[in-house]
Amino acid sequence: MKPTTTHRERLVCGVDDSPAAANVLAVATQLAEVLGLRLTLVHSPHPDVFLTGTHRRAALDRGRALLDRLAPDVPAADRIIEIGDPAELLHAVLEDSAELAVVGSRGHGAAVAALRGSVSRALARSAPCPLIVIPPHARLNAAAGATVVCGVDGSVEATAALEAGGALARALGGRLTAVYVRSSTGAAAVPASWAADRWQVPVEDGRAALAIVERAVAGLSADVPKGVCVESGDPAERLARVARAQPSAILAVGSRGQGAVRAALLGSVSSRLGATAASPVMIMPRTARQPDLAARRRERSGDAARPPAARRRRLRSGRGASHPRERAPQAS
Repeated sequence: MKPTTTHRERLVCGVDDSPAAANVLAVATQLAEVLGLRLTLVHSPHPDVFLTGTHRRAALDRGRALLDRLAPDVPAADRIIEIGDPAELLHAVLEDSAELAVVGSRGHGAAVAALRGSVSRALARSAPCPLIVIPPHARLNAAAGATVVCGVDGSVEATAALEAGGALARALGGRLTAVYVRSSTGAAAVPASWAADRWQVPVEDGRAALAIVERAVAGLSADVPKGVCVESGDPAERLARVARAQPSAILAVGSRGQGAVRAALLGSVSSRLGATAASPVMIMPRTARQPDLAARRRERSGDAARPPAARRRRLRSGRGASHPRERAPQAS
């Protein structure tokens, strides 16, 4: 009997109609090919679940046309086009069928945009799998074996990100660099996973900082070439600098799921990197399971299973009413 492909052997990519969509899709395609994951595209052409009639049909037609233009080689069976809130749609699909998720970011926008939230910000708080955010100008050469640069601060969230980063580095045939960023002022430093409600006790002794990051790396289950690094200064800036020194890199950080308002006002390492880094940024939400990448093949299987439908949750309006989501026809 042939082994079957489980639903989790997928990389789910959220696609929108922004100018950056082609780059997001290019990175997702690279990762899916190198990791041996089946690429599934998810697109919401309109956020209003109450859209009906000709307006609804026109929106779905636009969505199909967009994916035809951006991803002509991705079969209809691997495309999900539904009306509704993009973050909720993606979350439902990820619950069913994802090893990794890939989305774009808005870049470094105004505070009011951050307060409204975005797909990447919403998923960074609650996605059930690791989320890879592609900043507007990020590039990746996954086939060359990227270095995963992971922020470490001793927290549970950072440890989870390090474990996921190690698994990703091994699956890519790359290496892992764990980075501890300590205060350069003597004041309390912000941890690499940057929670708005917790400040790290500064570690001014370089040897003590090195011991922390070495202990974290020693506990990894993934057998991957690894290195450690201690930096001083702003966590987001220093992590981005270490990543820029690599020929090809993916940043990895934890996320504590803080509220959108506090995150917008106080900032976070994950959101800052997701907006401005020159590399993709893997965020490990508190809610995420560890990716099972150890046995991933570098060549995609030809008998992979069809993607399941998103869970048939109803999206609620502000009035508490609901409307079933419509799905674009798929090839049989």
